[in-house]
Amino acid sequence: MGVPLEGIGRYSDEFYPTAVGDYLMAQGIPNVLFESGVSVDDFERMKARLFGLNAMVALLHADDEPSAVYDALPQNKEGQLEWVFMGVLYARMRVDIAVKRVYYVNGHAQGMYYMVDELGDLASRPRMKETDGAAMALSAPLIIGQPITAVLGEVVFENGLIVG
Repeated sequence: MGVPLEGIGRYSDEFYPTAVGDYLMAQGIPNVLFESGVSVDDFERMKARLFGLNAMVALLHADDEPSAVYDALPQNKEGQLEWVFMGVLYARMRVDIAVKRVYYVNGHAQGMYYMVDELGDLASRPRMKETDGAAMALSAPLIIGQPITAVLGEVVFENGLIVG
C-alpha cells in the first residue's frame, strides 16, 4: 500500500444500521470509510488527516487484487481515555478524572470543549495523556457527560474551555 500503518487499528466489522457507511452498504451503495481520532501529541489530528489523504491516494491507485493489509491491522483498543488526571482529591477520596474533547457544529458555528468522560479508579484503562493530580483537590461536583468546570493544577477549565 505504501502508507505507513503505525498507530492504525481497525474497528469491529459488526453491522450498525445507524452508521453512515453501513447504511450506504445496506442501500447497495459501495463506499470506503476512514475513521480517525486523536493520537498521542496530535490532538489536532494532523497525522490523521495526512494518513487519510495518503490512504485515499493509495486507494485511487489500487487495483482489484485482494489485499491482506486490512486483516493484518490490529483491532483498535476500546475504552482508551484521552486525558486523565490521576489521584485527585474529590469527595474525600482519591480518584482519577478523565476528560475528553468534544467537537460540535451548530449551524455555521463550530467549536470544541472538554467534558468529564469517566470518574473513579481508571488505572487499568489506556490513556493518551496523563497528569499527576496528587496535589489537586476539587470541591465542586463533576458530572459525567457534562462540560468540566474545575481547577486541576495549572489547568483551569470553565464550562469545558481551558481558560488558564
